[in-house]
Amino acid sequence: MSISAETFSISKSRRYIYAGIIGNILEHYDTALFGLLAPFLAPLFFPTFDPLNALILTYAILPLDILSKPLGSLVFGHIGDRLGRKQALSLSIIGTAVMTGLMGCIPTYHEAGIYAVFILTAVRILQKMCAAGECIGGAIFILEHHEKDNKGFLGSLYSCSTVLGILLASAMINCFDTFGLIHSHWRWLFWAGFVTSGIGLYVRYQTQESPEFLRQENLPSYTKGFISTWEVLKKYRKEFLAIAAVSGFSYSIYEMALVFLNGYLPLVSDVSSSKIMGLNTLLLGLDMAILPVFGWISDKQNAAKHMFYASLASFAAAIPLLALCDHASYLQLLFVRTCWVILGVWFCAPFHAWSQDLIPVRHRYTIISLGYAIGSQLIGAPAASIGFWLYKHTQVVYAPAYYIMFAALLAMIGLYSKRPWKV
Repeated sequence: MSISAETFSISKSRRYIYAGIIGNILEHYDTALFGLLAPFLAPLFFPTFDPLNALILTYAILPLDILSKPLGSLVFGHIGDRLGRKQALSLSIIGTAVMTGLMGCIPTYHEAGIYAVFILTAVRILQKMCAAGECIGGAIFILEHHEKDNKGFLGSLYSCSTVLGILLASAMINCFDTFGLIHSHWRWLFWAGFVTSGIGLYVRYQTQESPEFLRQENLPSYTKGFISTWEVLKKYRKEFLAIAAVSGFSYSIYEMALVFLNGYLPLVSDVSSSKIMGLNTLLLGLDMAILPVFGWISDKQNAAKHMFYASLASFAAAIPLLALCDHASYLQLLFVRTCWVILGVWFCAPFHAWSQDLIPVRHRYTIISLGYAIGSQLIGAPAASIGFWLYKHTQVVYAPAYYIMFAALLAMIGLYSKRPWKV
């Protein structure tokens, strides 16, 4: 039986999609574990503090990625733009897997004292440095293999793999908690990520390099290094700043919906931590289900305008949604978190297609990866810690909304500056 050229092309196309998303799934499973486990890890690494301060200190480790993700994005962006996307992605998944395995070997405070905190922080920084090459690089790899008009939809499918990785982490934590294993066997969750990363590495090695990358002429030599990178940043500084602003809000709204509220809602509502975690898993499933829908919609209209209205809606809804959490019931919290997820999906679905359209192929990996790293870590990652700080010092339930509103405003400015259109 012969196989038509069209069928072969579709099969090959799907292979590149699988190769792009599998590493992203594993990378986000690995890195999401820490944020999702924070309420359980806080008493293990900060047992001398009260529960709220222990949570603040645990979540405060997350913004330290501002040191590692930009450095990782420069290193892997440099490799991806000069040696190829495939090479950068393969090295990224290896490094992330090794660091995840080490996360499962870290001693607790009772075993190593204050040194346990330093070890935890160091391994987390190295893990995020390696992971910095995956999030943007995988999307570039997929979209550069497809030259059709459905890049918003394809980008949203890639974002689904991000959510799937987080969903797997959340589901595993919920399962361990249900069976009473979370406090005694939390290390197994990290070791599972280390073992399964080998599958992603194998699949990725079976693919070819991005055709858009291969078509480049007069590719700069590897020895020019970060000197040429600095010149590129100066040349595309406006695009870089726009990507950073948009990435910051994209990260912060997901931080609000899927990380911050896990620890916050048990403090201000009548719902237990275990039920909140179970709700988190259901909402991740909703996120995955509607991402392709919003990606498809974004292909039918201006992507920047699509994202602008999403950020405007988030700005307007932030205070009312958090105000509803005060002594809320389970159904009220379900409504609030569903709204946050819809707002996040609405905004994030066309991100990859929008950002890749701003930067030429030769410098795409570096500029978008670094812009995403700076924005997500400088603006997005502190959202949980700042949210808890705002609540602690004001005792106002909706106080954390002020930070989300600030991030939304920056995103609107970035979007409007790079895509002039009438609002």
